[in-house]
Amino acid sequence: MTIEKCKDFIKDGYGTWDDTSKPTTFANMHDYMKNQNNIVMNLAKGLWQPNTAYVVGDVVHSPSLPAGCKATCTTAGTTGSTEPKWTAYGTTVTDGGAKWKMETDKESAIASQITSAINSLHNTIKAEMKTAMLALFPVGSIIESTNSANPSTYIGGTWEQLPGGYTTVSAGTYSETHNVNGTNVTDTYVFTAGSSEFTVNGTKTRGEAKHQITEGELPHLTGEWDSAVPDNYQNTCKGIVGAKPGVADGWHNATDGFGYSIAFGKNLPHNNLMPLLGVYRFRRTS
Repeated sequence: MTIEKCKDFIKDGYGTWDDTSKPTTFANMHDYMKNQNNIVMNLAKGLWQPNTAYVVGDVVHSPSLPAGCKATCTTAGTTGSTEPKWTAYGTTVTDGGAKWKMETDKESAIASQITSAINSLHNTIKAEMKTAMLALFPVGSIIESTNSANPSTYIGGTWEQLPGGYTTVSAGTYSETHNVNGTNVTDTYVFTAGSSEFTVNGTKTRGEAKHQITEGELPHLTGEWDSAVPDNYQNTCKGIVGAKPGVADGWHNATDGFGYSIAFGKNLPHNNLMPLLGVYRFRRTS
């Protein structure tokens, strides 16, 4: 593996997520993480690793080795999943399929410094990655996922889960014009970010999953006949879908003749939900 220059997160321009003229991209972050990985892999070469194949003559170091010792591979094989218990100078340690000879290490002090540098670099990378991830999701951001885990566990920051059944709509003012009994009427809606309430023509309200239609929202059905026979409107009512015989109201005046109004339907609420997919929504609060 070729040793490459270690890129600086700030000086080399990777920490510009808050610069609208040249913000950090995912490609920038990938380039930075690849560079840091290569540097760490070079630093880690020569350190004992679990589940790793070694050949005779390989030498490894570890903070767990006795002071002034190194381990030289005497039997090729793959190490175990956990670090072995190192013994004293001159002994042999079995490690999975490999065996190590405990030998004097004149460079133990250097190895210790390398280990310290690796740990320091690892902690720095973790801190910088956390800062970068949080910068991608500033306070107020909303994440939706079928994963129920709170984003604080994998991004950091503080997140609250939004209540079940809530959906989102763009904040701002929306107007629409529609025809009511031959007259164009304009309604204005104002949606506020972070609120489940909104206003319609200045009146505060909120959405409903089910809605009970009011009398004012029902269509108005009337009819007229020239005949003066009251039974006509009863017979006509029976032919209307949903009409209930016996509940029609007949009326009459000298000018218009007979008319009717009818009761229909079962007075049940209707579903306002569109086709949907359930997700967990989280909002970052700090």
